[in-house]
Amino acid sequence: MRQRPDYDAELDVTDGHDSVAAIRQLVRDSLIAWRYRGRHDDAVLIMSELVTNALLHGCGVPVLRLSGTSWRLRIEVSDDSPVPPTIRTAGADGGWGLRLIDEMSLNWGTSPRGIGKVVWCELGTVLAPVGSAAS
Repeated sequence: MRQRPDYDAELDVTDGHDSVAAIRQLVRDSLIAWRYRGRHDDAVLIMSELVTNALLHGCGVPVLRLSGTSWRLRIEVSDDSPVPPTIRTAGADGGWGLRLIDEMSLNWGTSPRGIGKVVWCELGTVLAPVGSAAS
């Protein structure tokens, strides 16, 4: 059984790359307010990677959504491109983002949404409360 989220926030990334720094601070502030017990720096880094990928490779205005509990965080970024992301060979020109997300998150994936897709990942803490749902 999936645990009901304690918080749920959504934000359009209307200013593109110019807004990513402000969104990072907003996410940091939100994680503190929500008392998320996981690694805040990891969540901010992963959110930045997902938003940047949507801006570089997606279509339309990306939408960031955060939901979860103090023990688990789900980060989603949707855009209007139906093309799912793929892990590519990393090198000087990039290709590190999805590898990083794959290593740092509990799990991640993509799902169709409207005309486009959502790329999501889930983060957790090292220790979860007894009886908490894993997914």
